[in-house]
Amino acid sequence: MTTDTARWVWPGLVDTTGPGPRLMGSRCTSCGTIFYPPVADCPDELLQGATEPLPLSGRGTIAAHSVVQRGLPGFPSPYVLASIELEEGPACIAQLDDVDSATVEPGLAVEHVVGVIRTDPDGVDVHGPKFRVVERGGSR
Repeated sequence: MTTDTARWVWPGLVDTTGPGPRLMGSRCTSCGTIFYPPVADCPDELLQGATEPLPLSGRGTIAAHSVVQRGLPGFPSPYVLASIELEEGPACIAQLDDVDSATVEPGLAVEHVVGVIRTDPDGVDVHGPKFRVVERGGSR
Protein backbone atom coordinates (compact mmCIF):
# COMPACT_ATOMS: atom_id res chain seq x y z
CA MET A 1 0.00 0.00 0.00
CA THR A 2 2.98 2.32 0.16
CA THR A 3 3.51 2.81 -3.56
CA ASP A 4 3.95 5.94 -5.65
CA THR A 5 0.17 6.34 -5.63
CA ALA A 6 -0.42 5.73 -1.91
CA ARG A 7 1.06 6.71 1.44
CA TRP A 8 0.23 6.21 5.12
CA VAL A 9 -1.33 8.91 7.28
CA TRP A 10 1.02 7.93 10.14
CA PRO A 11 3.57 5.13 9.78
CA GLY A 12 3.33 2.51 12.53
CA LEU A 13 -0.44 2.65 13.12
CA VAL A 14 -1.03 -0.47 11.05
CA ASP A 15 1.12 -3.60 10.71
CA THR A 16 0.90 -4.93 7.16
CA THR A 17 3.52 -7.70 7.49
CA GLY A 18 1.06 -10.45 8.43
CA PRO A 19 -1.90 -12.06 6.68
CA GLY A 20 -4.04 -8.95 7.16
CA PRO A 21 -3.58 -5.38 8.36
CA ARG A 22 -3.44 -5.18 12.17
CA LEU A 23 -4.07 -2.06 14.23
CA MET A 24 -0.97 -1.42 16.35
CA GLY A 25 -0.69 -0.05 19.85
CA SER A 26 1.93 -0.34 22.56
CA ARG A 27 2.06 -1.65 26.13
CA CYS A 28 4.23 -0.43 29.00
CA THR A 29 6.45 -3.29 30.16
CA SER A 30 6.39 -1.83 33.69
CA CYS A 31 2.75 -0.93 34.44
CA GLY A 32 0.96 -2.81 31.63
CA THR A 33 -0.97 0.22 30.35
CA ILE A 34 -1.98 -0.09 26.69
CA PHE A 35 -1.72 2.93 24.40
CA TYR A 36 -3.13 3.86 21.02
CA PRO A 37 -1.60 5.31 18.98
CA PRO A 38 1.61 3.49 19.91
CA VAL A 39 4.17 5.41 21.96
CA ALA A 40 7.80 4.64 22.88
CA ASP A 41 7.71 6.20 26.36
CA CYS A 42 5.19 5.46 29.12
CA PRO A 43 3.46 8.74 29.97
CA ASP A 44 1.86 7.18 33.07
CA GLU A 45 5.20 6.35 34.73
CA LEU A 46 7.38 8.83 32.83
CA LEU A 47 9.63 5.97 31.69
CA GLN A 48 11.59 6.42 28.48
CA GLY A 49 11.56 3.50 26.06
CA ALA A 50 9.39 1.42 28.39
CA THR A 51 6.83 0.22 25.86
CA GLU A 52 6.70 -2.66 23.43
CA PRO A 53 4.65 -2.94 20.21
CA LEU A 54 1.26 -4.59 20.71
CA PRO A 55 -1.05 -5.78 17.92
CA LEU A 56 -4.61 -4.80 18.84
CA SER A 57 -7.78 -6.73 18.06
CA GLY A 58 -9.12 -3.83 16.01
CA ARG A 59 -12.53 -4.25 17.63
CA GLY A 60 -14.40 -1.70 19.69
CA THR A 61 -17.61 0.24 20.18
CA ILE A 62 -18.73 3.69 19.14
CA ALA A 63 -18.82 6.10 22.07
CA ALA A 64 -19.92 9.17 20.07
CA HIS A 65 -19.92 10.37 16.48
CA SER A 66 -20.34 13.37 14.25
CA VAL A 67 -21.15 13.76 10.58
CA VAL A 68 -18.64 16.03 8.89
CA GLN A 69 -20.59 17.73 6.12
CA ARG A 70 -17.73 19.87 4.84
CA GLY A 71 -14.27 18.47 5.44
CA LEU A 72 -10.86 19.99 4.96
CA PRO A 73 -9.37 19.99 1.45
CA GLY A 74 -8.62 16.45 0.32
CA PHE A 75 -11.20 14.86 2.64
CA PRO A 76 -14.21 13.60 0.68
CA SER A 77 -17.35 14.81 2.43
CA PRO A 78 -19.64 14.03 4.05
CA TYR A 79 -18.10 11.40 6.32
CA VAL A 80 -18.71 10.05 9.80
CA LEU A 81 -16.06 10.67 12.44
CA ALA A 82 -16.39 8.52 15.57
CA SER A 83 -14.86 8.22 19.00
CA ILE A 84 -14.19 4.52 19.41
CA GLU A 85 -13.49 2.66 22.64
CA LEU A 86 -11.12 -0.16 21.68
CA GLU A 87 -11.50 -3.59 23.35
CA GLU A 88 -8.08 -3.25 24.93
CA GLY A 89 -8.98 0.02 26.67
CA PRO A 90 -7.65 3.01 24.73
CA ALA A 91 -9.95 5.23 22.72
CA CYS A 92 -9.37 6.66 19.27
CA ILE A 93 -11.05 8.95 16.78
CA ALA A 94 -11.42 7.63 13.27
CA GLN A 95 -13.54 7.80 10.15
CA LEU A 96 -16.22 5.17 9.67
CA ASP A 97 -16.13 3.33 6.37
CA ASP A 98 -19.12 2.52 4.17
CA VAL A 99 -21.87 3.49 6.61
CA ASP A 100 -25.20 5.31 6.42
CA SER A 101 -24.80 8.13 8.95
CA ALA A 102 -28.48 7.84 9.93
CA THR A 103 -27.82 4.33 11.32
CA VAL A 104 -24.82 5.23 13.52
CA GLU A 105 -25.36 5.38 17.27
CA PRO A 106 -23.34 4.93 20.45
CA GLY A 107 -22.75 1.31 21.42
CA LEU A 108 -22.48 -0.09 17.90
CA ALA A 109 -19.71 -2.65 17.44
CA VAL A 110 -16.99 -1.72 14.95
CA GLU A 111 -13.86 -3.34 13.50
CA HIS A 112 -10.68 -1.92 12.02
CA VAL A 113 -10.21 -1.63 8.26
CA VAL A 114 -7.69 0.24 6.15
CA GLY A 115 -8.99 2.90 3.78
CA VAL A 116 -8.30 6.20 2.10
CA ILE A 117 -8.41 8.98 4.69
CA ARG A 118 -7.77 11.83 2.28
CA THR A 119 -6.10 12.71 -1.02
CA ASP A 120 -3.09 15.03 -0.84
CA PRO A 121 -2.76 18.04 -3.19
CA ASP A 122 -0.29 16.02 -5.32
CA GLY A 123 -3.07 13.47 -5.98
CA VAL A 124 -1.63 10.73 -3.75
CA ASP A 125 -4.13 8.82 -1.59
CA VAL A 126 -3.31 8.78 2.10
CA HIS A 127 -4.31 5.48 3.76
CA GLY A 128 -4.92 4.84 7.40
CA PRO A 129 -7.08 3.16 10.01
CA LYS A 130 -10.81 3.41 9.58
CA PHE A 131 -13.58 1.40 11.20
CA ARG A 132 -16.71 -0.28 9.88
CA VAL A 133 -19.86 -1.19 11.74
CA VAL A 134 -20.30 -4.93 12.37
CA GLU A 135 -23.48 -6.75 13.13
CA ARG A 136 -23.91 -9.20 15.97
CA GLY A 137 -22.18 -12.43 15.11
CA GLY A 138 -20.02 -11.13 12.25
CA SER A 139 -19.24 -8.54 9.63
CA ARG A 140 -21.81 -6.44 7.89
